[in-house]
Amino acid sequence: MPAPDLNTCEPWATIADVERCEECDAISATSGGPIPDADVLEAIQIASNVLHGCTAQQFPGQCQITVRPCRGPWCECYDYCICCGVDEIALGNYPIVSIDQVVVDGAVLPATAYRVDNYRTLVGIVDTADPNFPNVAATQWPCCQDLEMPSSGPNAQPNTWEVTYTYGQRPPPGLVRAAAILACELLKACFPSAFGDDCELPENVTSVAQNGLTYTIEPLLDELENGFLGIPAIDLALKRWNPNQLRRRPAVFNPDRVGRIRRAGT
Repeated sequence: MPAPDLNTCEPWATIADVERCEECDAISATSGGPIPDADVLEAIQIASNVLHGCTAQQFPGQCQITVRPCRGPWCECYDYCICCGVDEIALGNYPIVSIDQVVVDGAVLPATAYRVDNYRTLVGIVDTADPNFPNVAATQWPCCQDLEMPSSGPNAQPNTWEVTYTYGQRPPPGLVRAAAILACELLKACFPSAFGDDCELPENVTSVAQNGLTYTIEPLLDELENGFLGIPAIDLALKRWNPNQLRRRPAVFNPDRVGRIRRAGT
């Protein structure tokens, strides 16, 4: 079973966003620069993952997953599982952007047979597009299923169902800019020759001692422990979208909720 992925589902910024930074202007191979596009994209993804963690995992981008909903601790629909229909089920992730496919007993349901409420709950409705309308009932979701059997494709079996949907928020423009800046800084560290021989002092240098001058480097440990990176333009965005330095976005758990879901393949 793969470990849960805590990274973003898509990069926060593009190569064009990074090249809007003055020091990274036209740095990619596409723009005639010395750094391969693959390395620029890798720096963007690393920067996105770092800032995703620093902003309490609020902005994973838009992610598509497939889940196998079930009701109660026993989902195999054997003698100890009483199957019944429910007309709504919370899919777990928020906010839902779109329901991409619902498969029940191997059959793909039409999109007119359900809707999403509160960006979280899949609700079965009367399918007005059904040729037998109005003599049709509202869609009911199975309470349980046989998780040992495939639920989609040519080998899909009865007593199974699954939902494929897209969820998640993309970062606001301030965090897109922060990701571009951090990606640029990563490229400068990995490809110093591409940025010339001059070495700029890091952001935490407050004064210099050389040839009669003195300098002081302020430690970044306190900033790192508080969830900041020591780069003012980035830290300003972090303070805006995670002022309390939370590790993850707040969530409310209801121990009385009956419906459960499982992610297919995990």
